[in-house]
Amino acid sequence: TVNEDEQIRLETDDPGEATNEFGYAVAISGDVVVVGAHRDDEAGSNSGSVYVFRLNGTAWDQEAKLLAPDARAGDKFGSSVAIDGDTIVVGAIYGGEGDSKSGSVYVFEYNGSDWQQEAELFGNDLGAGDKFGSSVALEGDTIIVGAPRHDDSETDSGAAYVFRRYAGTWIQDPNFTGSGLFEKAYFGHSVALSGNTAVVGAYRNDLDVDSNLLVDAGSVYVFRFEGSEWKPKYNLTP
Repeated sequence: TVNEDEQIRLETDDPGEATNEFGYAVAISGDVVVVGAHRDDEAGSNSGSVYVFRLNGTAWDQEAKLLAPDARAGDKFGSSVAIDGDTIVVGAIYGGEGDSKSGSVYVFEYNGSDWQQEAELFGNDLGAGDKFGSSVALEGDTIIVGAPRHDDSETDSGAAYVFRRYAGTWIQDPNFTGSGLFEKAYFGHSVALSGNTAVVGAYRNDLDVDSNLLVDAGSVYVFRFEGSEWKPKYNLTP
């Protein structure tokens, strides 16, 4: 139970616009809250932004407003956010190199006074409209990124990508693949990470149960990092 005097409404330093959708994505680590506003127009229509708040005593102060350095209209930077310690990850589902609009993910590091971009990540086999960055998860030196509209085994069956940081450089590990994915399964719509275990949701995957097809029933895949690679362990179904 939360008492009324314990509730705090976070407000930005800039007035914003009616359609910014501040709060579309949120994440917290310790005394830092990250909030995505993926339809902010500051760098172009629906270019997106991310706000960072830090708890100072009893007040949450806005510490930064992050924009993509290469922001373009329609990128929707802030579609997903994650934070762990001094690292923030931001998804831009329509970003990407050139005019691909396949999606990209930005990594920011806190240097003690400012948040600076460390990297921009792309999947190794992305196509237009894959929505890479729809979901992100971060723990330590590992990032998982969902691309639910990627055409892997079927159209829009989805994919998830893993990146690990080695000596300050983010390197892509082999991407996850889920078995039994149907068309429009949207594998990668949601992702989570804890230690050496990763979870990927495919919320519209069909299930074939005793020759009875359950349309859009959904499923969840569990992977575990063992030695040098991620291995599929479980397929959770309702």
